[in-house]
Amino acid sequence: MQTQFGTMTDAARYALAARRGIVRPEALHGTSRDMFDTLTLAEIEEMTPAVPDDREDRFNDVPV
Repeated sequence: MQTQFGTMTDAARYALAARRGIVRPEALHGTSRDMFDTLTLAEIEEMTPAVPDDREDRFNDVPV
C-alpha cells in the first residue's frame, strides 16, 4: 500500500525513527504519524525489517 512516504514499511521506519529520537515526531505526517501515535515501540519494530545501523542516516533528510 502506498503512503506519503512510499510504502507501509517506509512509514513504519519513519515512525520507528521518531520513537528512537532520530527524527522529531512533528516531522511525521499521514500514516507514519498515525503509527507513531497509536502503536508501541515493539509493534512498530515488528513491522519494520532489520535495518543496519549505517542506514539510519537516510532519516537525516527529514526536516526537523
